Amino acid sequence: MSFQLEDEGVTIKSILKFATGASKDPLLGFSKNPTIQFAKVIFPSASTCINELVLPVEIVDYEFV
Repeated sequence: MSFQLEDEGVTIKSILKFATGASKDPLLGFSKNPTIQFAKVIFPSASTCINELVLPVEIVDYEFV
């Protein structure tokens, strides 16, 4: 079974916008390339100044957080 991002309403465009604040590539490109960091955090977060998406390493049941 494969997971399709579109099944949940998540698209590559929406991930790019969350991580960088831009819904499409700037005409002259990003000053810093977007990166993904995996860390021991509860919720995904982004730092749009440095184009970094931080994703949790472990899956958490968000109903109890």
